[in-house]
Amino acid sequence: MHGSITWRETEEGEIMSIPICDATDTIPLSFGISAVPLILYPGRKLEYSDPVIDTLLELRKQLRSIECAFVIGYSFKDPHLTRLFQYAAKTNRKLVLFLISPSVYQIYHDQLRLYEVFSYCVTNLSCCIALC
Repeated sequence: MHGSITWRETEEGEIMSIPICDATDTIPLSFGISAVPLILYPGRKLEYSDPVIDTLLELRKQLRSIECAFVIGYSFKDPHLTRLFQYAAKTNRKLVLFLISPSVYQIYHDQLRLYEVFSYCVTNLSCCIALC
């Protein structure tokens, strides 16, 4: 959801996936131009680029109509993403979110329990809960 560490954008705006060999903000490409990483580091999450915006819009679109979604290893600590799931839970009454994480109950308690739209429906595994 947050992008890939191998995504780069050239000075001309072309999106490329290349192996990472340098940890600096820009890397030179073999054909004479440089590229910057598209990964969203902490503190820079709202500096979106096209593939990130497109992915968020697609997530929002899909959450409006699907009946279930599996959320694996996500902590719901990003308010802009949590709001997408909250909006989906309000508008898509068929949606069931399956949260899968070793700390799923802590995530629910810390991040989701205060939202009226999220409540337990099913709890059958120690690392998974379903929110309806």
